[in-house]
Amino acid sequence: MKKNLLIAGVIITGVIIAFVLLKPKPVTSPPPPPEPEVDVIASSFVFVGCNRLWWKDLDRNKSSANTDALKNIFSHVAASSTKTDYFFFLGDIVNGENFTAEVVDDQLSAWNEAYDRGDFSNFKKS
Repeated sequence: MKKNLLIAGVIITGVIIAFVLLKPKPVTSPPPPPEPEVDVIASSFVFVGCNRLWWKDLDRNKSSANTDALKNIFSHVAASSTKTDYFFFLGDIVNGENFTAEVVDDQLSAWNEAYDRGDFSNFKKS
């Protein structure tokens, strides 16, 4: 009988040890992926091409600026949800063909005055 109790004790101890060692580990979910970073606009710019009048139309204004085109451009840019930091004019903004530096200077001055007056738009204040 002692022998049977000893065997039973060894079996019970083995089962307990096996249960402790082989106990399944709880299932854990992997961590959720990190939230994506939100891109922010560090800087913005606009560039436009030639926006001057044809030389035959220079009688319309002293600046030679194509005010209709500039009004359209400025209104679109001003209506954008992203405000621009830089505005680049590529190409001619004055008619410099076969003119003296004085004529070009007069056109640039007139262009600047028209911009300051808001002839193109109220873009300067937006």
